[in-house]
Amino acid sequence: MLRNIALGITAIGVMAAACAPPTGPAGAPASESTASQVPASTDTPTAAVMTPKPSATPTVSPLRTMAAPVIADLAGRLGIDEAAVEVVDAVEVEWPDTSLGCPAPGDSYAQVLTNGTQLTLQVNGQTYDYRGRSPDTMFLCGPQGPVPAGKVP
Repeated sequence: MLRNIALGITAIGVMAAACAPPTGPAGAPASESTASQVPASTDTPTAAVMTPKPSATPTVSPLRTMAAPVIADLAGRLGIDEAAVEVVDAVEVEWPDTSLGCPAPGDSYAQVLTNGTQLTLQVNGQTYDYRGRSPDTMFLCGPQGPVPAGKVP
């Protein structure tokens, strides 16, 4: 039993010594780093100013590209050129149910949080509200709920 206690104390002593910082010969001062220190630069960094070159072709807004199917749908419903359709707003929305905030009268919807997108388009001052859970499920929302394909609210 005494032997086990002595071994335990020895093991603790060895572990404690292993954790201690290394020391030089007794009485010797700790050595200082011999690496030379480089003084900090007092120059302020400069950034190159890049001026964008004008492009020969006009760029298409990423928002307009994303909304292309919806723009085509509205232009088809109204019988106008797609260029006449203006994208006013595009937001990601979390609706309280699967109707996406556009319930059809008499229908019931699962009451779960539903993520989707809402696009607001405008033609000649008139706004149109499209909603969907993905770009290929967008539908026109009117005052009475979803507007059937080919119809205008």
